[in-house]
Amino acid sequence: MRWTFVLVFGLIAHSSPSQAAISTLAVSGSDATGIAGAKFDSFTLGSLNSNSEVSFLANLQDAVGGVSTVTDQVLYSFSGSGLSLLAREGSGGVPNVLNADFTSFTDVAIDDSGAVLARAALATGPGSVTTSTNQGLWRFSSGGDTLVARTGIGDAPGVAGGQFKSIPNFIRTTENGDTAFAGQMVLEGSVTLQNDSGIWFYEGSTGTLIAREAISPVPGIPGEAYFSLGRPSINNHFQGAARATFNMNNSSGVWRYSGTNGELIARQGVGLAPGSASTFSLFDNPVINSMGQVAFSADLASGSEGLWRYTGTTGELVAIANTGTVPDVPGASFSSFDDVHFSDTGVLVVRAELNTGVGGVAIANQSGIWSFALGGDQLLVRTSSGGVPGVAGANFTAFGEYAANSNGSAIVSATLETGPGGVNSTNDAGLWLFPATGSAQLVARKGDQLADRTIAALSLLSDDFVGRPVRGFNNQNQILFQADFTNGDEGLFLFTPSGQSSADFNSDTFVDATDLDMWQAAYSATAGGDADGDGDSDGADFLAWQRQYTGPGVSASNLTVPESSASWLLLATLATWLPRRLGI
Repeated sequence: MRWTFVLVFGLIAHSSPSQAAISTLAVSGSDATGIAGAKFDSFTLGSLNSNSEVSFLANLQDAVGGVSTVTDQVLYSFSGSGLSLLAREGSGGVPNVLNADFTSFTDVAIDDSGAVLARAALATGPGSVTTSTNQGLWRFSSGGDTLVARTGIGDAPGVAGGQFKSIPNFIRTTENGDTAFAGQMVLEGSVTLQNDSGIWFYEGSTGTLIAREAISPVPGIPGEAYFSLGRPSINNHFQGAARATFNMNNSSGVWRYSGTNGELIARQGVGLAPGSASTFSLFDNPVINSMGQVAFSADLASGSEGLWRYTGTTGELVAIANTGTVPDVPGASFSSFDDVHFSDTGVLVVRAELNTGVGGVAIANQSGIWSFALGGDQLLVRTSSGGVPGVAGANFTAFGEYAANSNGSAIVSATLETGPGGVNSTNDAGLWLFPATGSAQLVARKGDQLADRTIAALSLLSDDFVGRPVRGFNNQNQILFQADFTNGDEGLFLFTPSGQSSADFNSDTFVDATDLDMWQAAYSATAGGDADGDGDSDGADFLAWQRQYTGPGVSASNLTVPESSASWLLLATLATWLPRRLGI
């Protein structure tokens, strides 16, 4: 009976008047599971893992179901079994903090095990919470909810008697649940203004001090200690990278860490930057992929800006401003680069600006997003240059949020120029997917119909923290996004690319009974039914199959959802058929 329930919910969640590739998770006015009478109002941050599971922050409608302004922010997760309430401000308690209440949530991430990490603040007063003890990180998982780190309480890992003064609103997380952040400690005991900051990595709820101001030795520079530490990046193997400064001339650099073992890979003013005739002068925050490669943008002493990729301590110039070439724009030159997004395949996806006046570049077409791959670089999108997937004759005019996943695919939020391609103010924005292999796809566009409403705006659910990566983009090229509608409602949706479903085990563009047979044959034996990329065939892969199910003989790219009565007939048929097919 358990399998029947899971299947039925999964198909209901996919019921939408749009193509079946877009699943509706929640919309304004829909029931807030776990809170009797409460309704969703709006959605803020969200995160998506490789098993199509989602965590998100939302606001509830005030004065509905007993909700007030002090109880209206909630933390939810979504899986094949539906929505689950994890935490709520002003109600429901706080793990490991007796009698306390949450008052706000500022960050959320879900790992591939389904565990959810949340950065939150506590209401002062209840549970003896004060302004110095009201910030923390909490982990919500099937094995039990727990406090990971909290200000003013307990020792900061690696610093006896040290207590966190602040925990950043933004934290770096990995697919396997590891976490990294740069934090600050309270000035008391042995902690002084000179040594109060550090970088910590966490495996689950276990923290490790990686580097500390004025205390930790600087790898590769004997006799020195760190003066300041930048925002760290972390990968799936407890390796990290960070920018830092130390107390002497030529005092900034980039370090890679494997646990607490660090190595210097690039340094200001010492040695020529790879591929150039100048030294480094200023580094942006680096990122590290799961191959241990590090990428960053940096300024040179010559005044130019560039992108570099390091394997071990060997660096490679990827692109440079003012000189060199621009992929797919002959005669042009770069002027500046935005934040680096770095895949496990070594691909850098970067938004950049071109110098005007050369290579036919003008203000209207100087912006673009490029993919810099080991096997060849390419322009993905460019303003005022045509080639808008799904909108013939249109031009991009500006780019917003963008991201790359571990496979090197990219997702881009953009606006379109009014006029060409029939674009006007009602349809001039959208989301586009650029897969590492295959053709680019339009995901959703302003003016489209979705959940019986008209889209007014689209978002990838990132926010204004500088350098925050978009977490709603997984390795199956699924996309978690928010839509605002013309009637004032909002919704949270999951896009699965047509013809790229991870549960399409026989690659025939359908997710159907044949794929279920393949999963059943491979169950606990081979990876022939592996939909989540973890190397085996298990129950999680079945959940991916049922979420991506397109039905017998129905193309994923053309699937339309039956009317209500037909939907229930289909559900009833499948609910009866599935146990027989699985032999349960």
